[in-house]
Amino acid sequence: MACRGDDSGSCNGLCCLKTVAVMASHERIEMTRQSCKALIAMGCEVVLVVSNNSDLEGLEEFNPHLFPNEPLGAKWQFAVSEARKLNPDLLLTCGSDDILNPNYLENAYKILLRGFDFVGCSQWFMSDQNKKQLWKAWYVETKQFPVGSGRL
Repeated sequence: MACRGDDSGSCNGLCCLKTVAVMASHERIEMTRQSCKALIAMGCEVVLVVSNNSDLEGLEEFNPHLFPNEPLGAKWQFAVSEARKLNPDLLLTCGSDDILNPNYLENAYKILLRGFDFVGCSQWFMSDQNKKQLWKAWYVETKQFPVGSGRL
């Protein structure tokens, strides 16, 4: 795919698309900060929604929106509604305690280019920072249903 922003011929076109990531957070300031920074490093704009003044102040560098934590679905819908105002080409969900692989967006975009309308993860890794352990996890019932983070 030709790219307006890179004439080297090596760009897949992703850099020309506006990707907005939505995130809802509640009392996870440091973890949310890490996740937001990782999304920004991937080229995403972040729409962050928090539910209390402490989070609003603690995460002010990301210009968070304030919305009640319950019902949680309404909070996520508010984040999506705010993201839609930015007219994104791609909309990505990410949990406040999740960090996507730095190559995730590029790899997911390649799948979209094959004609898919929706991309997500059915497996993930969990980390125990205290024990320095990593576990691979997945849904038992179906490997086809995507987890929340990484839906594009």
